[in-house]
Amino acid sequence: MKKVVLFIWMLSLLWVPGVYAADVPVQQGLVTDKAGLLSSGEASAITDAAPGSRYTFHIVTLESLNGANSANYATNVYDSWGLSSRDILLLISAEEHQVELNFQNSGLRSSLNSWSQQQGGPSGSAAITKWVDTYFIPYAEDGDFTGGIFSLMEATHSLGQSQGTATGTGNAVNDKSTVSMPGILLILMGAALVVGLLYVVITGIRRRRAHDEQKELLGDLLVQANRAIESLKPFQGIVQGKTAERVEAISERLTNELIQISALRNEDSDAAPAFYRLAALKTAADKLSEANVSFRSAILEEE
Repeated sequence: MKKVVLFIWMLSLLWVPGVYAADVPVQQGLVTDKAGLLSSGEASAITDAAPGSRYTFHIVTLESLNGANSANYATNVYDSWGLSSRDILLLISAEEHQVELNFQNSGLRSSLNSWSQQQGGPSGSAAITKWVDTYFIPYAEDGDFTGGIFSLMEATHSLGQSQGTATGTGNAVNDKSTVSMPGILLILMGAALVVGLLYVVITGIRRRRAHDEQKELLGDLLVQANRAIESLKPFQGIVQGKTAERVEAISERLTNELIQISALRNEDSDAAPAFYRLAALKTAADKLSEANVSFRSAILEEE
């Protein structure tokens, strides 16, 4: 009775499609070419391109599945090789003309669904099939398996960069978008330009205001010098001797100060620097400030 049960159990294993129908090959790096579809140079080039910033491709080619279900067999290879959520297995069977893209990444699955729906296609496994049909099959039909593998890898790596991925087999995790280094440099240059313009505008306005204030002070000195000259007139023609000479000398000096102040104001009005010429504005304002101090001191001394 035990022999009969054992025989029936063995028959049931053979009856289940894909169970132990083909052995899982030993992994030989990122490219395991059991069917000999690739040259050594092609395998080496694919190995270099397989790792991406988000996903790593693992390629396996077989002469035949020996009756195994391609999807189940790809899952067995994925699990046997201990691949993770960032790994993608591409299985190619030469005899059956079967291609399987196997992964356990809900973020990538969501990205493929979105891509398929944008094309007016379905979601789920049908979206993966549509992805393979779009980027791999056109090359494979012409016998260019290398071109198909590169096309599929490049498209998937690009999809990962633009859509974001999730780790594990649970819920998708939003990934922060990345900005390339040239983009960061452009942003920094733009920010620096804005800051520089703001500095020029604000500083220029402040220096122009300081310049105009000094100019107004020169106007006040003109009034003050005129008043001082007017205050001398009652004494002129009355006082005599040394006092008269002293009054005339004061009047001449005040008149000279008045002429210089007026000339300086007119000169500044004709060549007032624009607000963005920061250095010229500072120089002009400093010049007026020094002149104000000098003239005010002289006028006060005469008064």
